[in-house]
This record gives sequence, C-alpha cells and structure tokens, in this order.
Amino acid sequence: MSGSRLSAAGRIWRSGRGTSPATRASALYAAVLVCGIVIVPLVRALVLAADSAEGIVLLSSAHAPGAVALVTAALWAGALLVGRNRGPALLPPFLLHALTSSDLRRSEVLRSPVLRSLAVLGAVCSGAAAVAGTTLLSHGLASLGGVAVFVMAGGTAGEVTALLWLTGQVFPRAAVPSALTVLALAVLGFAGCVPAALLPWDWVGATYPVAEPGLAPLVGILLLTTAFAALVPVLLDRLSAAQLIEQAERWRLVTAFSSSLDARSAQSVYDTGPRWGRRIRAIRSGKRRWSTFIIRDAVGLLRTPGRSAGALVAVAATGVLTVLAVTAGTADILLWAVAGLMIHTASGPLSTGLQHAADAAGDLPLYGIGDALLVLFHALCPLAILIIVPTAAAACTAHLGGVPVGSAVVSSGALGVLALALRLCSALKGPLPPGLLAPVSTPAGDLSAVGPVLWALDEAGLAICGALALAVLPAAPLPFMLIVAGTAALLSVRWRRRR
Repeated sequence: MSGSRLSAAGRIWRSGRGTSPATRASALYAAVLVCGIVIVPLVRALVLAADSAEGIVLLSSAHAPGAVALVTAALWAGALLVGRNRGPALLPPFLLHALTSSDLRRSEVLRSPVLRSLAVLGAVCSGAAAVAGTTLLSHGLASLGGVAVFVMAGGTAGEVTALLWLTGQVFPRAAVPSALTVLALAVLGFAGCVPAALLPWDWVGATYPVAEPGLAPLVGILLLTTAFAALVPVLLDRLSAAQLIEQAERWRLVTAFSSSLDARSAQSVYDTGPRWGRRIRAIRSGKRRWSTFIIRDAVGLLRTPGRSAGALVAVAATGVLTVLAVTAGTADILLWAVAGLMIHTASGPLSTGLQHAADAAGDLPLYGIGDALLVLFHALCPLAILIIVPTAAAACTAHLGGVPVGSAVVSSGALGVLALALRLCSALKGPLPPGLLAPVSTPAGDLSAVGPVLWALDEAGLAICGALALAVLPAAPLPFMLIVAGTAALLSVRWRRRR
C-alpha cells in the first residue's frame, strides 16, 4: 500500500513539473555530450596512465596494497564528512516536505535515493578496481581469480562508502571525530602500529591481486557490508524532517547557482560562520600597518580550524605531488594537473581576507586605504602560506626520497603564487556578462554554451595549464611565460573594471 502511494506521489510530482518530451530529449542529448566530451576522455586518460611504464611500476609496487587501504580509509572518512552537509537520503524540497509530513516512514520515503547512491558508488569503485586489476592481468602480474576478487572488494567498498555517507548525514556531530579516527587508524595501520586484521580498509587492500589474495578478506568486507546495510532502515527513521528540509534547500540553492555558473555563490551556501576563537582579538593596532592585516587574516583562519586545516593539508599535498611529478618526468602530466587544481582549490579558504578586499575594492572606499594597498596587505598572509607550506613539504619529500630538491621547490612556490593571483582574478570577476549568452551560429551548430563554461572555468583551467607548463619549464620556458602573461593581463583588465 505504501509503495503505491509513493509511486502516485512521484507521478504527481513529475506531472506538476511540466517536463515536455523535448526538454527530456535535450537533457539526454546534453548528458550524451558530457559523457562523450568529458567522461570518456578522462577514463581513457586514466587507463593509459595506468598502462604506462610508470603506472605499471606503481601498480605492481610492494606498497600498492597499503596504498589501496589508505585510499579506502580516506574515501570512507570523506564520506562521513560530506554527509554532514549533503547526505544520500535526499529529495527535492517540496516533495520531501510532502512525504515526510505524511504518515509514511522515512525508510520507505528515502529508500530509492539511498539505493541509487549504493549502486553508483559501488559501480564507480568496482570500475576503478577493474582498471587496476585488468592492467595487472594484461601484463601477467595477476591472475583472473585475483582480479575478480579485487573487483568485488572494490564494489563492496563503494557500498560501504555510501552507507558511511548516510551515517554522516544521520549523525553530523559525530562525523568529524569519526573521520579523524579513521584517518589516524589508517596511518597507524600503514606504519604497522595496528594489526591489519583489525582494520576493515586493510581487508580491501589485502585483496589486491599482485599477490594471490585469499577469500577471507573479501568475506570479511562482505559480512561488514551486510551488517551495515541491515541498519539502513533504522538510520533513515532517525532523520528529522527539519534536518532533511535544510539539506534539501541548501542543495537546491547549490544546483541553482551551479546551473548559472556562479561557483562562488554555490560554495558560500555551505560556508558556516566561525565558531572557535571568537575571543581572540583580530585587530591589533601597531606601528606597521601590514602586520595588522597579517594578524587579522591569521586570526580569521584560526576561527575556522577545520576548513583551514583541510586547506593546509591540500597545499602540503601539492608539494608532495610536485616532487612525484618531477621525479616521474614530463610524461606524467596527470600529477601536474592534479597539483595545479589542488592548490587552486585550497587557496580559496586561505584567501577569504583577500576576497573581502577585492569586494571592498569594487565598492566605495570604507577603510581610508587605497584599493591597491588594501588588496596588497590582505595578500600577504595567504601568499606566505602558499609559498612556505608547499615548498617545505616539497623539500622534505625530496630529501626523504633522495631526489634533487631545487626543481620541485621552485615549482611548488611558483604554483602557490599563480594560485593566489588566479584567486584574486576570481574575486574580481563579477557576474556573468550577458553577451556570453548570445547565440553563436557555426557550421558545427550553436556554440553559445561554450562561452559561459569557459568563463566559469578560466581560473581553474589556467591553474592546470600553469602546472603543465611547469612540467616542461627547463626545456621550454615559453609556455609558462605565456601563462604568467595571460594571468597578469586578465588581472589587469578585471582590476580596471572593478567598479
């Protein structure tokens, strides 16, 4: 009876939205284009990277099972953290309000989105395991049975990820300490301080097909998943209507801002105010004005410790990736691209003061300081972090690995400076120019969608291109010089048009 009521509610909801066949066909056409232009080339690049000489060395390394365990633990911890803001048990706000205010149980109303999350994450993780396993199989480094076991373990790990995602949604206050505990135990387990048999993510690593794996780890992870899945109805029934409506409304705003290519507004939906360090005095008068701004920005970072710590870890990881990319050579462009995108993303939480200064520079002067001087003072703190942290991480990693330090340190510092300049460009960007929405007729069709996408992704694209240009900097310095010149020109144009 409840199933028929849910089906009827779904039909009424879909009919009320008035989606025409032409709209559905257009959405299907767009999905096919995205799949063919973005997803398929990305998957192909990953497959080619795994099948390269460097990829085979990494996949067949003795540390590969431990790395798989660490990645699994990081994925599970990330699922717990993401669930605090947006969980898998979610529907559109109006439909969610109508169903949760009825006498239907949460486990019935929210079962379908949870099952979809289980299917998608299970398929993605099993696909990733299949890429690694078939690559090893094609080079004679694994058996067919071992690859099958690893693919099954990968799919099961994906389902556990979805279940932990739901757990983070149900228990948002316990998500952060639980995620930190998982990461700490994973590091201790990788170092050999905790027995691997007690850690479920090490069960996934134990199925890695380089050595002939046994069935015991797979059976363990399957039993864990089955027991966890049995608790799903209980977890769903614990969700309150107010919590669900709040998450659904926030997600609606994020999708609305994302569809209009306003990434900054979409990110601000999940930004929370500072809760720690409110009693720390941020403004301290001194003889040197620049030190006042540095202290103010540093205290601002201390008041959001979780966000700032995550950004610092990402910036330090950029330095490590730079060393790995320099060691691998210019052929491994994936590490360079990831390093550029990672430091660009991490520079956002570290430069909130700079973004505020850019907003103030686009309005009437309020602080009695010139616009250029205000931006310069607010750039000092994030600039120091984006130079010192990645270069120190790169120097330590290079020293421990016994590789030359100079190239990696210079590349890390250059990426930090470029990321901050691009973050200032993003803060000065403003709304989408209406001229980019005009039709662009070409023999290949209407390309009016290309302009807004390029406008929205220009800073991230420049960060990736800058990192790739650093890969060939010793042999060909011209590409990086062009990236620097383009960034400076873009910054100059947006600065002149700030008001």
